[in-house]
Amino acid sequence: MGCLRNSELWLILASLILAQFLSAGSIQLTFTEGQDALVEFTFRFVNPAEVAIEIWKDSSILFDKTGEENLNAQQANRIKMSMQARGEDTVVRLSITDITREDDSAYICVLYDRYGTTVLETQSNYISVDFPSGPARCTSVAPSDFFHQNYLGSDETWMIISCLVTMGTQASYIACFNPDSTLLPLSIRSNGTHLRGMFWTKKDVPAFCCSATFENGVDKCNCMEYKSHKEEVLCSPSQSTEPHSQF
Repeated sequence: MGCLRNSELWLILASLILAQFLSAGSIQLTFTEGQDALVEFTFRFVNPAEVAIEIWKDSSILFDKTGEENLNAQQANRIKMSMQARGEDTVVRLSITDITREDDSAYICVLYDRYGTTVLETQSNYISVDFPSGPARCTSVAPSDFFHQNYLGSDETWMIISCLVTMGTQASYIACFNPDSTLLPLSIRSNGTHLRGMFWTKKDVPAFCCSATFENGVDKCNCMEYKSHKEEVLCSPSQSTEPHSQF
């Protein structure tokens, strides 16, 4: 950062604190993982030829006021910064290609004089990144292993599929099918970080499961994160999920 006067350092620190405050409220820019994001900082009545810019991600510098990039391997080639005149203003554009959940953060733009010695202004935005739940990890077990009364028949006929999903920020559910219908859940529970669902199915009928979001849903032919039978499952894409419980 070079040598800053105490007043300048406190201005930057205040911006970092403000950004953290904004992150807990409703003032933020929201993107979905995989989208391209664009964030603009507009400084009024400023000539871009007469200033220097520094971009922070939380407490780390991404773009130094000297023009040097400080991007890690995950950020390189995805995060770009540009500065241009728009009328009498200077607009700093921060673009992020193929945004990921690691990009969820406060971003602070610090405006210096042309020599990079005096802080003129700071602005901050918070980027929030939504992402779906992880894939469904399922196993098939005998009903007696879960201490359920097997009211549908013997353990030789029926089984329970137990699925565990790591939850994301998007409202999600667990979907299970057989070739002819949607399997209704025996139970679906959440502990805040994981979603667990259990489904009845016949042992001799192929079943397949996956996690899905309420916003997009999933067609049964694309719901193959788990298959109870190794052979290829034949299905028609005419049937989509009907979610039963939201988290």
